[in-house]
Amino acid sequence: TPKTLDDLEDRFVNNPNFAARMLIGSPRVERLYSANTVLADGSSAKVQVYRQTAFAQVADFDRQFQIFYLIKSDSGYSILSIYLSKPCPVCSSGPEAAIRDVDPHIAEFVDSYRRYK
Repeated sequence: TPKTLDDLEDRFVNNPNFAARMLIGSPRVERLYSANTVLADGSSAKVQVYRQTAFAQVADFDRQFQIFYLIKSDSGYSILSIYLSKPCPVCSSGPEAAIRDVDPHIAEFVDSYRRYK
């Protein structure tokens, strides 16, 4: 089990096997934004935003952005994954709160997260 958010990031997002299976169109994505945050339930998290590059397949364009929340709580971890198909002018610069405001469903989904013990 990863012990820190950085360990979680290395194990999953920076791992090419994970990226090939989970990231949209990998390796046709670019990381736009990354920041640490704290969720409503007090869990530490790292938010990361990816965007498809021009080399993505036409069928993939309905999913322009993928937002990951890597969450570390006690001895466990979770990953929330959100696809966003609308324009996101703050996805490159943040802050994380502004990214949530792009679509109210993002905030609702992330705020609903609760770590079950």
